[in-house]
Amino acid sequence: RLNMAMKIFSELDKDTKKAENRFALSLLLTVTSNGNQVSDQTNNSWDIYNEWKKTKKFSNSVKPTGTRISNIEKHLALIDEVIEKIGWKEFKKFVETHDTNRNHAQRAVSEWGFTQEGARKLFEDELADEVVPGSVMFGGKLGSFYNNLNGDFSTITMDRWFMRTFGRTAGTQLAKVDRKSFNE
Repeated sequence: RLNMAMKIFSELDKDTKKAENRFALSLLLTVTSNGNQVSDQTNNSWDIYNEWKKTKKFSNSVKPTGTRISNIEKHLALIDEVIEKIGWKEFKKFVETHDTNRNHAQRAVSEWGFTQEGARKLFEDELADEVVPGSVMFGGKLGSFYNNLNGDFSTITMDRWFMRTFGRTAGTQLAKVDRKSFNE
């Protein structure tokens, strides 16, 4: 499905075949997915992407939509900040590199100029010695989603659909209802 979607995007805009543009679109599809319905989120990502092509800024005049706008805006601003400091190629390499969470945080301090506290907050979702992709800076779910979008299936996107499937498998999908309250 991902390949089909990227093919459709490339038919809409040949520039999505360029490495920087594909990376930008992947980042947008990742961070705007936070709590949003796929079709609305994809349209919003596409609109932000088209504005990004003009400005090279992710946090631009096209605003994110959905239920977690402030989180999405923080991620877009973070992407702009890091790319401004290290460039898109280095940032792409970073988000796709698997290393300990501690080492990712140390890079944020030494190469990006983040404070120790800022870097700790950025990478607080995982244990310090856990080997994770740099994309975990967006959180466990979004970090894994970025990987999956880009063909790396070594991490699991544990979103609501995953949890529903897990709930069905474990038999906990539905809450138990007391017969008395059910009849009322």
